[in-house]
Amino acid sequence: MMSVDHIMRGFKSLITLDEALKRIDKEVKPITDKERIKIDKASWRVAAEDVIAPINNPPFDRSTVDGYAVRFEDVISASSSNPVVIELIGESLPGKPFEGALSAYQGVYVSTGAKMPKGANAVVPVEYTRKVDNNKVAILRSVSSGENVSILGEDIKKGDVILEKGTIIFPHNLAYLVSAKITEVLVYRKTKIGVIVTGSEIISPFDEMTEEKIIDSLSYLIPSMFNLNAFGFHHFGRVSDDEIEIEKCIEQGLEYADVLIITGGTSVGKADMSSKIVSNLEGSKKLFHGVSIQPGKPVGIYKIGSDKFIVLLPGYPVSAYFCLIKIVKPLLLKIQGVKKVFYHEPIIKAVLRRRVSTKLGVRTFVRVKLFKKDEILYADPIHTSGSGLLSTLAKADGYFEVPENLEGVEAGTVVDVKPFETKII
Repeated sequence: MMSVDHIMRGFKSLITLDEALKRIDKEVKPITDKERIKIDKASWRVAAEDVIAPINNPPFDRSTVDGYAVRFEDVISASSSNPVVIELIGESLPGKPFEGALSAYQGVYVSTGAKMPKGANAVVPVEYTRKVDNNKVAILRSVSSGENVSILGEDIKKGDVILEKGTIIFPHNLAYLVSAKITEVLVYRKTKIGVIVTGSEIISPFDEMTEEKIIDSLSYLIPSMFNLNAFGFHHFGRVSDDEIEIEKCIEQGLEYADVLIITGGTSVGKADMSSKIVSNLEGSKKLFHGVSIQPGKPVGIYKIGSDKFIVLLPGYPVSAYFCLIKIVKPLLLKIQGVKKVFYHEPIIKAVLRRRVSTKLGVRTFVRVKLFKKDEILYADPIHTSGSGLLSTLAKADGYFEVPENLEGVEAGTVVDVKPFETKII
């Protein structure tokens, strides 16, 4: 098998990751096809229009605590040493509101979520009261106007935009829409992803193992990376290094997919034919092929016609993983019409335990194991000898990036460790 270093020397030019993302942003146009779906199917989809609230929520002023609804001006001087006694005239429970109105120095018991009685403008929590008798309550502290009250429309105001076009409908967004009595939502259709795994040496984990064969982990890694509530997905199988077979599989894949991911055969060796086949397709336009990242340099993206893309993904699983989260993810979110995209991944600050050497001009993703000693969090770099070692992911807690302008990071440096992503979107 050709060494990684030899493969890298075969590339005539590499572009930076930032330049790759700029080219994606320039060339990709979001899909425009839409569908109206039931709200229970909308989680992780992308809104295709602004959603307007049809109701107020809460639909009335309500108590946020169990206590006594009062006029705040009646109890403004109340304290534990100087309680104010009010007349108890009823109670308001969820679904059973008090129908009367308060006068001076009167109160109504209210449960959490119950409607506020007319005339009341604050609630004294029950723990700051003392029953005098069945009809009177001593108030042991003052409250301000509106205290412990959720006013009409405080959460959702009728007519407001409660979900902007281009927003991913996360579970908390879904709950918010439901609370506004939204039962259907217009979304963009799912971006369809196809996968082809190439390589004559690749076998299923269920096949008999021989020395020259390699178990196909990418057929399991790639689908598990995608939230299938958000994307359509089809695996077109494993294909040997046969030009005719690969061409036929690519043709089938492009009939289905908006984005066709081809693994293996992306470098410049004699057996690496995927890039040659893709570049010769009708309407093929190379956005880039070769990015100055480690691992993941052989990644490439081609635009086919006006709206389809082929991603050439390295066959080494660790390279493939980083290409998926750093390059394929932005591509898919752009196609899917997501307007608010934040790449601020969670960061854990840790002290680098030993020096890491990297190549100048290459952005390097260093896998690390985190551990704590004497209340200090350390990052211990995982030893790597290539991009095919899945143990460098499985044994690590995350990674940090070394930018292109550095040739290494010294021990003792505080680094920004990013936990591994488990899903795209």
